[in-house]
Amino acid sequence: MSLDITIVILILIIFVLISVIITNIITKKSLMRINDNNEIKKTIEIVEPEVYKRLQDEISKNKDTDEYKALLINEYLKGMDEGRKETLSKFTITYDTFIETFDNYFRKRAEAGYIMQMFFNGMPIGDPTKRIIQIDEKFKDENVNLLINVITTNVTGLVNTAIETGMKAKMLQKAPRQIKSKKK
Repeated sequence: MSLDITIVILILIIFVLISVIITNIITKKSLMRINDNNEIKKTIEIVEPEVYKRLQDEISKNKDTDEYKALLINEYLKGMDEGRKETLSKFTITYDTFIETFDNYFRKRAEAGYIMQMFFNGMPIGDPTKRIIQIDEKFKDENVNLLINVITTNVTGLVNTAIETGMKAKMLQKAPRQIKSKKK
C-alpha cells in the first residue's frame, strides 16, 4: 500500500514539474536581434520586465537609424522585384507572322505583319491583335523573301525584348504564313 502512495506522489511531482516547465516556455518573450550579417533572427529568452522594457526602448531607438531604414527599404525593393518577376513570368505572348497578297486585275498588293495574342496563366487576354508592318502596293512574287526577312527580323526582336523583361514569348512558326486573297 505504501508503494502505491509513493508512486502516486512521484507521478504528482512529475506532473507539477512538467506543468512548471510548460508555463515557463509559454511565458518566454520572443526578441528580435540583428546579427553581424544584418540577418534578423528570433531568439527565445526569459527576460525580466524591466530588462524587456529597456530592450524595447533600444529597439525603438534603433528603428530611427539610417541603417535600419536602409535595411527596410532594401527588403521592400527586393520583395517588389521578386513580385514583379513572378507576375511577369505568368504572361505569355505568341506571335503568328503572315504575308497576305491581294490580286487585283491591274496589280498585286502585299501586306506583311503578325498577329499577337497575350495570355496570363494560359488564359487569353482580349482578342488577338493584328499588326501590319509593311505594305507593298506594287508587289512582285520575287520580293517574297524580302518581306519574309523584314517580318522575321521584327518579330524576333519583339520576342527577344519580351523574354528580356521576364515574359515568355514565342513565334508560332519559323516562316510567315502566306495568304492569298482576291480583291482589296
